Amino acid sequence: MSKQNLKFLERFADWVLRRKWFIVLFGLFLVIGLGYGAKYLQIEGDIDIYFSEDNPQLKGLHLIHDEYEKTDNVLIVVEPKDGNVFTKKSLNLIENLTDELWLTPYASRVDALSNFQHTEVDGDFLKVSNLVEDASEYSVKEVERIKSIALNEKQLIDRLVSKSGHVAGIFVTIKFPKVDAMSEGPEVVEFIKSTVQKYKTDEVSLRPTGTVIIDNTFAEIAGKDMQTLMPLMYLVILIMLFVAFRSVSGTIGTLIVIICSIAISLGVFGFLGFNVNNLTAISPTMIMTIVIADCVHLLTTLSQQIRLGVERKQALKDSIIINAKPIFVTSVTTIVGFLSMNFSDIPPFRELGNIVSIGVFCGFVFSLMFLPALLAIIGFKPLVKAKSTMVQRGFKKLGVFLIRQPKQVLVVVTIVFLGLSAFVVKNEINDMFLDYFDQDMKIIKDTKFTVDNLTGIYSMEFSLGTGTEQGVTDPAYLKKVEEFENWFLSQDKVIDVSAFTETIRTINRTMNNDNPEYYRIPEDKKLISQYLLLYEMNLPIGRDINNMVNLDKSASRFRVSFENLYTKDLKKLENAANQWLVDNSPKEMWFQGTSNSVIVNHMTENNVNFMVKGFLIAILFITFLIILSTKSLKFGMLSLIPNIMPGLIAFGIWGLLVGKVGMALTFVTSITLGIIVDDTIHFLVKYLDIKRNNDSTTKQAVLKTLETVGPSLMNTSIILISGFGILMLSPFALNSSMGLMSAITIAFALLFDLLFLPCLILLVDKKRYKQEVKALQPNSKNKKLVA
Repeated sequence: MSKQNLKFLERFADWVLRRKWFIVLFGLFLVIGLGYGAKYLQIEGDIDIYFSEDNPQLKGLHLIHDEYEKTDNVLIVVEPKDGNVFTKKSLNLIENLTDELWLTPYASRVDALSNFQHTEVDGDFLKVSNLVEDASEYSVKEVERIKSIALNEKQLIDRLVSKSGHVAGIFVTIKFPKVDAMSEGPEVVEFIKSTVQKYKTDEVSLRPTGTVIIDNTFAEIAGKDMQTLMPLMYLVILIMLFVAFRSVSGTIGTLIVIICSIAISLGVFGFLGFNVNNLTAISPTMIMTIVIADCVHLLTTLSQQIRLGVERKQALKDSIIINAKPIFVTSVTTIVGFLSMNFSDIPPFRELGNIVSIGVFCGFVFSLMFLPALLAIIGFKPLVKAKSTMVQRGFKKLGVFLIRQPKQVLVVVTIVFLGLSAFVVKNEINDMFLDYFDQDMKIIKDTKFTVDNLTGIYSMEFSLGTGTEQGVTDPAYLKKVEEFENWFLSQDKVIDVSAFTETIRTINRTMNNDNPEYYRIPEDKKLISQYLLLYEMNLPIGRDINNMVNLDKSASRFRVSFENLYTKDLKKLENAANQWLVDNSPKEMWFQGTSNSVIVNHMTENNVNFMVKGFLIAILFITFLIILSTKSLKFGMLSLIPNIMPGLIAFGIWGLLVGKVGMALTFVTSITLGIIVDDTIHFLVKYLDIKRNNDSTTKQAVLKTLETVGPSLMNTSIILISGFGILMLSPFALNSSMGLMSAITIAFALLFDLLFLPCLILLVDKKRYKQEVKALQPNSKNKKLVA
């Protein structure tokens, strides 16, 4: 550090300690003023916010919702204990439960075995009516008639009744007004739960699932983690802070700095009119990891100075002077890293980068000004001397060991680390919602039962246009839709295909005395038009075909249900289906398959792709800034290795043990990058300052750096690893996986900076290192270097 910089930092430190009351009071006033903006934050849960307006899958989903109806739904599976839904008692329950479910908040449609629109000929007229009416009055013969119709009706099988008739489903379509996203979903779920409880008996099991139930479960579990595990995580971190320093004031001061940094960042965003979403909700955790590192470095130096007998005020001043440069460089590089997220085309990613950048800047200011000022007022008592000396002696012994055989250590560490990182190629973007939860949870059991016994929860939808004046009644168009239908039915994992062709085939069969040979598309366009007109005219009030055909009859809806699919398989089917339309149908029918499942698949893929690009952009910026701050191209380039490798190793271990990368793991690099860079910068800056200012040899500088910086790196890492380890207790895989991977990454970052980096530095300064090795020989007279 130059004399000019040292004088500036001395004046700055003196000012902080002299104006301690002003800094503390102004800091609290600033937090209250800016933090107030957090009250304007609202939660956004709509998936639309993750995509640009020209995204083809999102545009397709909007078109389907606008042209037909929304696909938010609840599915209640009815399972009679006797294994037969075709009894008077079970049919009556289904009929009554279906009527009750029309009262579900925001319900736009309820489809069930009971209200299925069965067609039959009555003289010269086509009669359309509910399949089940007044089931309580049915005779055995009438029940058998219903069973015969239902189990031969393709529009019911694998949708609303199983092939064997042992379970049935009631499908409730929900159309949320999106006025209050926080309450609408829970309101529906609460009604469903109370209704299920009302109708559940010892003879019948009712299993609710569907997109609304699943989405609400996501929110509930995440909310419980926010209320229990996240506070527990912060509590563990504070306990570890206290254990590390045995100082109530240091622990409280660090907590206040963390809270202030988070409060200001959230408040500023609230004032700017932004909202909170699933991505930006993790910003407090990201801010905490950086801010706590800044505070730990300052507290560690403060403890060391006081143990050396330095008076508290001078110790605080020394802590500011010693840590100002590395904390400044760390903060700037971290801010640049997060600001690089603005290159993403995903709006929440940009917002996350900006909000964390604000928090990191606040952490920098508060850790170097507010925390010393507060400690100057309330005091600070460090660890007992004996324990702290033991830690420093341990790092000194580690330094001597590394100096004596750096090549051997470097080779062993490199082989191990490269070996682990090699498994990163085994990872693939492969997500499935069932893997997000503890397998013993009721929603998982009910959903698996639904998929195994009735229908799938994953889907893909198309709006197939006609491009002709004849519209959906054109026989050529319907036959092409039928070809697409048959192609999908031949694909693996497909449970069911729902298309308008089914309705036309059913009417044609009905109008021909239910002859199975007529379950086909008629050749005459006029006949199809007449059939459709008769069908629509006889539909009950409140029922129409707009869920399958748009208003001007220029397109029809095509929906496919799948078994449980990983994103890889869903992507493969999506691409194959889109290509089939291009290769086998007129251009008017081309449509890129979409659904919430497909949208989430693309979102996960986009997240992973951006995280790779964003990480590379951030590392390049950070490396450039390290070169500027250290005034050394050599050490700037050297920093690339410890900044990149911990993440690679963590993903290598994940590839070896799991191999599936989902939504949760896309955040790990963003969460841990700050602490990885923090460790590297503190080591390098401290090493270079010692070597340049004290005219130290490479060996002496490495030893001194490990003694001074090692404890703070270890404290920071242990504290954060303990905190993230708490998240591993979550039944929600998004949180438990993120906690595990973050802990692994931070652990390897520590190992890199304590083992790999010192050895690499020793070998980089080769000329001076050779002189030191000679000094370390047993016969050497210069044994004092080892002391």
